[in-house]
Amino acid sequence: MKIPYKANINDSLNHSGNLAFENDHHSNDEIDEDKDYENEESEEDEEMEKIKDINKGGNLLLVSDKKRRKVTNDSTDILLKKKRKLDNDLYKPPTAEELNQLRETENLFHSNLFRLQIDEMLNAVRFKDKYKNLFDIWFKKFKGTIESIEETEEYELSDEELGKKLNMHIPMLNVPKVAKGIFKFLKPTDISIIGSYVFEAAVGSNITVDILIEMPAKMFQKQDYLNYRYIKKKMIYLAYIASNITDDIAESKRFMNDTLKPVLKIVPSGKLGTKINVLIHISAQEGSFRLSRFLPEKNNVRPQWFFGETKNITENFVPTPHYNSIILRDLVMKIHAENMKIIREYPNIRDGIILLKIWLTQRELLKGYAAFNGHIITMLILYLLSIKKLNTFMSSYQIVRNVWNYLIHIDWCESGVSTNQNEESKDRILKYHEYYDCVFLDSTGYYNITTDLSKATYRWVQKEAELSLNHLDNAHANSFQSLFMRKVPFYMAFDHFVWFKGAKMLRNLVNINSSDKDKLDYGPNYRAQAIKILCNTLKGGLANRVHQICVLPNKSSEWKCTGNNCDDIGKIFIGLELNPEYCFNIVDKGPEANLPEAIEFRNFWGEKSELRRFQDGTTREAVVWSKGKTLSGKRLICKKIVIFLLRKKLGIPKNKFVYIAGEMEELLQLQKVKITHFTYGTGEEAALRVINVFNQLEKDLMSLTDIPLSIHGVQGSSAVFRYTDVFPPLATIYRPDNQLIKKSKKGLTLSRNITEAPKYVCPLDVSLQLSTSGKWPDELEALRNTKAAFHIQIAECLRKQYKLTAEPNFSHIDVYKDGFVFRLRVAHSKEVSCLKQQITEDGVIQYKDNEKSIELENKLFELPKLTSALHGLHNQQPSFGLACCLAKRWLSAQLLDNSHMPDIVVELLIASMYLIPAPYRPPQMPQIAFLRLLESFARGHWNTDPVIVNFNNEMSKDEIIAVETLFGSSRDSLPPLFISTPYDQQRSLWTKKAPSTLILNRITMLARQCIKLYEHQFFTKVLLDFKPLFRPPLTEYDCLIYLKPCMVPRRLQAIDVNDSCPIVEWHPYKHHSAQKIPIVGFDPVQHFLEDLRNGYDEFALFFHDTYGGTVIGVLLRPSALEIKDLKVSNISGRKCNNNNELALNISAIIQDFYVLGKGLVEAIDVRSKKFSLT
Repeated sequence: MKIPYKANINDSLNHSGNLAFENDHHSNDEIDEDKDYENEESEEDEEMEKIKDINKGGNLLLVSDKKRRKVTNDSTDILLKKKRKLDNDLYKPPTAEELNQLRETENLFHSNLFRLQIDEMLNAVRFKDKYKNLFDIWFKKFKGTIESIEETEEYELSDEELGKKLNMHIPMLNVPKVAKGIFKFLKPTDISIIGSYVFEAAVGSNITVDILIEMPAKMFQKQDYLNYRYIKKKMIYLAYIASNITDDIAESKRFMNDTLKPVLKIVPSGKLGTKINVLIHISAQEGSFRLSRFLPEKNNVRPQWFFGETKNITENFVPTPHYNSIILRDLVMKIHAENMKIIREYPNIRDGIILLKIWLTQRELLKGYAAFNGHIITMLILYLLSIKKLNTFMSSYQIVRNVWNYLIHIDWCESGVSTNQNEESKDRILKYHEYYDCVFLDSTGYYNITTDLSKATYRWVQKEAELSLNHLDNAHANSFQSLFMRKVPFYMAFDHFVWFKGAKMLRNLVNINSSDKDKLDYGPNYRAQAIKILCNTLKGGLANRVHQICVLPNKSSEWKCTGNNCDDIGKIFIGLELNPEYCFNIVDKGPEANLPEAIEFRNFWGEKSELRRFQDGTTREAVVWSKGKTLSGKRLICKKIVIFLLRKKLGIPKNKFVYIAGEMEELLQLQKVKITHFTYGTGEEAALRVINVFNQLEKDLMSLTDIPLSIHGVQGSSAVFRYTDVFPPLATIYRPDNQLIKKSKKGLTLSRNITEAPKYVCPLDVSLQLSTSGKWPDELEALRNTKAAFHIQIAECLRKQYKLTAEPNFSHIDVYKDGFVFRLRVAHSKEVSCLKQQITEDGVIQYKDNEKSIELENKLFELPKLTSALHGLHNQQPSFGLACCLAKRWLSAQLLDNSHMPDIVVELLIASMYLIPAPYRPPQMPQIAFLRLLESFARGHWNTDPVIVNFNNEMSKDEIIAVETLFGSSRDSLPPLFISTPYDQQRSLWTKKAPSTLILNRITMLARQCIKLYEHQFFTKVLLDFKPLFRPPLTEYDCLIYLKPCMVPRRLQAIDVNDSCPIVEWHPYKHHSAQKIPIVGFDPVQHFLEDLRNGYDEFALFFHDTYGGTVIGVLLRPSALEIKDLKVSNISGRKCNNNNELALNISAIIQDFYVLGKGLVEAIDVRSKKFSLT
């Protein structure tokens, strides 16, 4: 019976969709990752390179297929004629075609640039015509082979020797033995190409082509739809075809999917196999069974057969909607294949489908079991055409935009849709909602295209569509890259993750917790049942703490045609998107004790539930998860809840799953340090304590009375005021021990001969703004003397008025308050002007930026502004500060300290990710933000994109365009990393000196390796250890300077602290009348590094881990190793060789290192073979 198609598309189109054969329904653009592509032709490589070079930030490089002619100087006349012709062409009126294209761009695309980017990408991913011709030849041969297979005699399905009799291997079906039915191989009634390849929407360097082989209706008996008989016959039919495919047709052949929906994957022999994979689908001839037999409320698996007589079944005909859909999918497959052919006539629709597939692929949502696959996308496009939400005149961009808009506003989980517009089909939707999470009926009105799509996955797609549409509408960003070019890996898209391993454990979970109805319906599909149990349990316990609980669609399993089917459960990866409003709450409030709901609450939480009285006067059931002493502890409350739910509700022990959340934060905890009466955590509480003390000091300073000019502005500029100090200072009292530290009249001083570095005390920089006055001197020296006088007077006032310990200096004041040392500096803009002042030979005064003026302006004015902005960003996004700490800790651990990659630059890069987070949402976990920074480093986009940090959208669109224009026109004269903020839009103040191109390339390489390592651990490791990401490779340095650990004041901040180190006790601060200002900023390692860089920067680069590193890596510059002529200008650091030329005096330089580091350097290891010490 042919099903009439009722939908109307543009009054004439009457076809609806793609078909369910694309990778679980397998997507036609599925890429075989195991394939070796080393033999690809150079022209294909060029095409794939195009997609990498598609415009970044407005600098689109269009690659021409035609070679430009080389211009010579042989004929000036010819050149002049060509120039005149070019000039004339330049000012020619536009042609009708060009005007039409411009009009189309204006009406149909986001922008001209966006259109160019889309066109370039589509050209790069399309399948080449020459391979289409090869495939046509191969398909003809394949079809002939299948049609030549001889028919067999009849065999009983229950015959255990059937495989041997047919000389093939039949995959096992994990259900009770099929007792009834016969099998006889009959020649297929049809062999045809289906899927995206038909309408040229298959994309990728290795595409997948779907082929449909139709089993004749004569093969089936009346009730073969019952008890897996049809599925058993289909499996045998496919296996028999596989056994008859010869080596000249297929280079390899494997089964895919699971045993309920088996597919045969073929790699064609010869050159074609490097470009195409073929998936063989088996369907039943139209009319084999009535479609109404497979309505979701029908039962087609008899409980007595499935469970046996031992099971007490109260309901004889339990609905089996998912089993029914498996057979129904095959019955409508050919109808769908015919419906989708209409797409070939409309290139824009095809291109829109390709763009949506790319969009979903980048978000890991297109492929795998229960994915939002290409079949669903194609059917959705045709449905929207039928209801006139789309039309055939729309551009591909408009189609994508409208599809996103539709997904955002239409909820298939609550109100499904049907491509068949008759009333009976519409009425059927409500019934389908009783059995499926999502409902989207096809043109027959019977098959639910979204049978396997969970509510969570649909919500995931909805959120991604909303995020993409918002980013597309953001006038301040170029959205093409984040929408289509950048990957959004699962392990960066969510905040917490939990994955389950062990097929045996998951089967036991299903056997114990799955209902009889689900066991009957899903049959051997343990994965679907396990996911349903796990997600429902987690939703019940986490409630409003999470926005989403999503499962990563797993890759389709494959197994040899001669072997048993592999484990079809696989690993289950679940991602949690935290709700920042509730996820850190330490208490779950339940209903009031006298309400009936309280019993349900107690039953769910069991022993964890207790009665508590709250501040509003109510007595409620409640669950307390943490004491809430640290923010790092609050971030892991969801982890505690999940572990409790899995253990108590499902009986899953901790060693059967892996929970990933915040493991890297351990690297920010203090080791071998015992702090009394204070919980340190990851330093956030320490930073907050510093800020609270600073706020009090600010009030004290603003209320000083005995100074000529009042203080009207106090701004901190140290990293701790931005919550980005890797190890914030701790308040304590510093006492002399008469060995390392002695007491003097002014304060504490260092002993003459020390054998161990004392505790490092970090001064906290603060800028003071005084009220305006016209009496400030105009000369630099006089102005600085005036500032020094203010320093003395302010210190005196603090001592008298607030009894604070204060020590004035010429350039600053050190104030000791509540255990912290604040370094105050009076800031006046006139000092910067004086430094800029230059007098020309003509006596004219000019003001020009120079190194000193820029440094002072940054220190006293620009950095406090940034500190205020970044402090505000942290208040909006609490994970920002710790994400910066992790990033700076990683860079320093790779021996890239502040001189190579300035800390403030790292903070600005992370700030840019929070201000424009696309293609992600802002993370709630610092670890995820850090990984996204690594991904940004790994892309190495510095040369093509400026980094715009637009705080509070203070920069207008025109200002951003001006920055991008400057970047495009003056790229060579700008720093390798260009950062624009509202306070220095076109100057990139913070990257003028560093990082260099060499350092950026190094960071890119390190980031790529770290992401690979993290990804490997995430998906494969049972025990996670992320410390290797923070251990630097030392093999590339020419020599290593080993420092004495006892002389490294921050040695307890190292990644790997020696177990033999004694525990250091850190006592809380208590005010004492005789307290002295401690030794501030004494770090002999930093002083040594400064000497090395000042004296030997011409010859080498020096690398060190600021936080406890005991190794300095030395990398000699290539220019230093060059042989120089014997000249006075070249003699520094060199010696004469046998040829009277100057070579680098390595041995003398190393000896200098020993002398400079006397008492600090333990040994120097020369590792390079590029030079000799002799």
